[in-house]
Amino acid sequence: MRCQDLDVMGRWWVLLCFVLRVLQWALTEAKEWSVTIPSEINVLTRSCVVIPCTFTHPPSHDPSHIIWYSYSGTKYPIVYSKRPQDVIEPFRGKTEFVGDVKSGNCSLKISHALPAMNEYQLYPWIDPDTVKHKFYHKTVKLKVQDAPRSVHVSAENSTTLLGESVTLECRSDANPSSSTFLWYLQRDGSVRTLTAREDSITVTDLLHGQNSFYCMAQNVLGMANSSSPFIITVEYKPSISPESSCVIQGHALRCWCKVRSLPSASVEWTVDGTDAHAALSHVEMFSVRQNHTLSGELLFNKTVQHRTVTCRAFNGHGQQEHALLIKAPPQNVSISQRPLRVLEGQSLTLSCSSHAFPEVLSYSWYQVYQDREVQLSEGSDRLHLQVVGRHMGPYRCSARNEIGQSRSPSTLVCVDFAPVISPASSCTLENEQVRCECVVESYPLAAVTWTAPGVQTNRMVSMELSGSLKSTLTGHMWNGHDHLITCHAANKYGQISLQLTHKGSSDTSTSSLAAAGCGAAALVLLIAAILYCTQRSRENISPLVEVELKGDEQEKGDTKYSRTMWF
Repeated sequence: MRCQDLDVMGRWWVLLCFVLRVLQWALTEAKEWSVTIPSEINVLTRSCVVIPCTFTHPPSHDPSHIIWYSYSGTKYPIVYSKRPQDVIEPFRGKTEFVGDVKSGNCSLKISHALPAMNEYQLYPWIDPDTVKHKFYHKTVKLKVQDAPRSVHVSAENSTTLLGESVTLECRSDANPSSSTFLWYLQRDGSVRTLTAREDSITVTDLLHGQNSFYCMAQNVLGMANSSSPFIITVEYKPSISPESSCVIQGHALRCWCKVRSLPSASVEWTVDGTDAHAALSHVEMFSVRQNHTLSGELLFNKTVQHRTVTCRAFNGHGQQEHALLIKAPPQNVSISQRPLRVLEGQSLTLSCSSHAFPEVLSYSWYQVYQDREVQLSEGSDRLHLQVVGRHMGPYRCSARNEIGQSRSPSTLVCVDFAPVISPASSCTLENEQVRCECVVESYPLAAVTWTAPGVQTNRMVSMELSGSLKSTLTGHMWNGHDHLITCHAANKYGQISLQLTHKGSSDTSTSSLAAAGCGAAALVLLIAAILYCTQRSRENISPLVEVELKGDEQEKGDTKYSRTMWF
């Protein structure tokens, strides 16, 4: 073989060896770079997903960072990078590297997936600045899907009557169709989960007013709730709250009638069985959110216990009439004493009572001193006292409730004691006419009698005045008799007598007698003898009873008369 031929063959062997070497290197390089990702991944709208990713690399390469791209025929759009400003929409701010480059993990997390991400083909590139391996030959396609959409509740009517039933349906736009449903009822500020799991339910326990329904639809891809409630309005006839009431203060009346109804009710008022305009003056009526108010001045005097106010509420579904509770300051406040009979040194209890609605909250006690009152420390309805005198008080109590306060009349404590005759009791004698007054204090009232020898009684009367008893005796006093006149007083606790002193004189001047002469003296003696006999005959007559006063001598004012005996 020629040398020239050998030279050509050598060159071919060198070229072949080089090509084989290059092919060996390429095959080795391709074999050591590999990426494992799914070909497709599903994600629900507004949810998050992690794309699993692993890779291998040649032993000679030490990977440092990864960038994710979206496949494109001409460019390299970035969907993840450490430089957020390089990321394209709609991925900007929604991708996060969750793998570990050193351990061969290239996983990517997508948060809040959007419909605009649908059908994007993504792939990772390890160290794109230095590695020339074509990683875009293997991509993962995003399938962004909704959960059921357009979920809403529907029914034939949104208004019904109390006690009737309503059928509701949960509708949605879903592929595949929704297979599971949940129902929620919201009313009075709280949400309750219903037991039904079907797309259609029948509700029978609807309450007054608004009932808001929601539903949730679910298929194999996810679930979604209805975005707005379906409101069923339940209409009903009026119902008047038992809290409705009236307040009376003096002649002023104010009433509140609280009504629940749908639609809103109209209201009519009656006062004491007649139209409010006939029973009241200055009538005012107004309503705010079904709270109806009546006010005015009462024209006719009646006690609170005999007042009636009625509210009648009505709408297209029915009516209700209600007699309102009438509230007022305590009425008929009075003081009672227990025991009714008490002696000095004993104890007693005064009780303050009244008719009150609402109930009495507090009591106050006062002792009256002429033109002023002193409040006592007792705050209950009972006042306990130790009797220290014949006259105690007067006392007064007041009762207060949430409407106002009322007071009792002043009351004296009734203390029993034996009779006491006033030292001021006396007799006056003028021209042989005697008038005696005996003033007695006692409780109970004493019986007053007189001992008056030598007195021809004209009249006797007793009268009660200002807590005392005054007994009066008038008559003619004969000369020559004992002029001692005694007043006697007695009740069940004792008796007392007092001999009364005389004021004035009936002596006749001796000079006048001498001038009259003997004839006049004889006439006087004759008349005296006749009167003496008359007086003696009167002493055998039965005791005298009370003689009614007549003419100008009768006492004026409110007086009481008691039986007066003559002995």
